Amino acid sequence: MTIGIDRRDMLLVLNQRQRPVLDIPFAGGSDYFPSLITFTRASAGYYKNSAGVWTAFATDAPRVGDRGLLIEGARTNSFLNSDAPASHTSPALGTGTFTLWCEGAGSVEVAANTASGSGFDTATEGSPVTFTISGGGTVDFTVTGDVDLAQCENGAYPTSFILTAGSAVTRAADVATMDTADIAGFSATEGTLCVDLKLDFVGAFGSRQACIVNDGSGTNNNWYGLGASAPANAPVVNVNSDGGSQVNLAYGSGYVPGQSTKVAFGVRTDDFAGALGGAIFGTDTSGAMPVATLTKIHLGRNAIGTGAHLNGFIRRVRYWPQRLPNDVLRGLTA
Repeated sequence: MTIGIDRRDMLLVLNQRQRPVLDIPFAGGSDYFPSLITFTRASAGYYKNSAGVWTAFATDAPRVGDRGLLIEGARTNSFLNSDAPASHTSPALGTGTFTLWCEGAGSVEVAANTASGSGFDTATEGSPVTFTISGGGTVDFTVTGDVDLAQCENGAYPTSFILTAGSAVTRAADVATMDTADIAGFSATEGTLCVDLKLDFVGAFGSRQACIVNDGSGTNNNWYGLGASAPANAPVVNVNSDGGSQVNLAYGSGYVPGQSTKVAFGVRTDDFAGALGGAIFGTDTSGAMPVATLTKIHLGRNAIGTGAHLNGFIRRVRYWPQRLPNDVLRGLTA
């Protein structure tokens, strides 16, 4: 079933006598979420809309709003009473990278207590602090002025708000999948994906995936898809077959924070191309398609299904069971 294709893209596609068999417009203020997507999250979660308002979502409820579908990995907030911030000493923190952020007119400073590390500083709204713990232990949080929310999470950049009381709380990972058997006309030999996504934070982070098609085996052996490369966080499209990399096409620069980006990827043996911003950014004429039967589509995470979460918004996903011509790829991303 085709859903909500806009007029410009309709003209482009009809000129090629092709229509998407999957078109899911998550963004725009609707809470639309099709039943063909299986979704789980083993905890509550929060969503910040374009007006800056946080909304709580129950366990296993997909976080969909005017910015799109939010997909994040698991994070733990170690700032206690995070919706009524006050100065205190944290629970014990292990080694690793942490990010402190807050909202409101005031500030929150983090300093070593029994922990040791580097990068300790003061966070204000819009200016998070990322610090490293090299020796596990506690840190001190000092709140100055009016702070509405505060979060200290394990990771190199902020994610969505996690409500805490007297102990640290973990937000579980979002898991969104589709069975290719439920998509009319799905083809394992060729196809085109077009994903509109938005990332609030980019930088020298790990790989982040937007949409992956794989064999459902729980391995990275047979899959294709698109996301953000590590460490540049540049748009990238990949194909793996029988455990070997077949195609790796990366855009020349990274995603722009807060900016909607459309990426399209056409796949067929010896005929692969990636497009962004109305231009083809890479082609490959010598790669193979995955040898295994492709049974799953993962939104916002890697082919294994356990990591490389997008930590961002998927605004729209489209799929065609044909490898569309490069001119159409350009038009879809303009």
